[in-house]
Amino acid sequence: GLEEIARNRLGQLARRLGEPLEQVQEAAERIRRLNPKPGSAYSQERPPSYIVPDVVVTSFGDRYNVLLCEFGYPQVRLSQSYLQMAKESTDQEVVDYIGNKARQVEWIQKCIESRNRTLLAISKAIVKRQERFFRYGPRYLNVLRMRDVAEMVELHESTVSRAVRDKYLQCSHGVYPLRYFFVKGVEREDGQDASSHDIKNRIRELVEGEDRSEPLSDQKLAGLLAQAGISISRRTVAKYREELQIPKSADRVDR
Repeated sequence: GLEEIARNRLGQLARRLGEPLEQVQEAAERIRRLNPKPGSAYSQERPPSYIVPDVVVTSFGDRYNVLLCEFGYPQVRLSQSYLQMAKESTDQEVVDYIGNKARQVEWIQKCIESRNRTLLAISKAIVKRQERFFRYGPRYLNVLRMRDVAEMVELHESTVSRAVRDKYLQCSHGVYPLRYFFVKGVEREDGQDASSHDIKNRIRELVEGEDRSEPLSDQKLAGLLAQAGISISRRTVAKYREELQIPKSADRVDR
């Protein structure tokens, strides 16, 4: 069929299909307007880049090792040939210039070492506070605020925020942005914190167990959560429900 369209043998194609020539011509025009390589619209000139984790967490029984992936970072060094030039040169301007650059490189190296120590300390604090996640998986994230980690590592909250920006952690459950482990919570009536992940799981369980002839509205879900000691607004319930990709109650009715 396509070969006949390419050769414009539409009459022959119409006879073979037993269809009117006008319909075959119309179909051929539509086919000619299509892109034969639709994936080319989404192609990239550069090959896809892959996330290289900054931190790797491995478990040995009840213990966790937290390691920095320093091999993925560019190395900053001062060429030995320039250092040798500074030793052998009698030109004071050359000596001063190379000495100044050597101090700049040393300063950058110290900054990188400080940054690595900070990232490692924050990662260890995250692993300590989110131990349930690393043991059982994503459904078991605890409430964790950035200021909590800042207090643990004795740094300012803004420093923690900058340190985890665009950084990734790899563990047995996959690769996650470090910001993923900071979870907002809602205070329960018993004084304990309930994470957004816990609340979403409760919403999912309530919807899965509902009577589909009378599905639970967002207001009813908020009421059932309140009975469990979690007081959140109907609007927040709707937000979490949408993030779970659960339709509205009107769209969950079995008709």
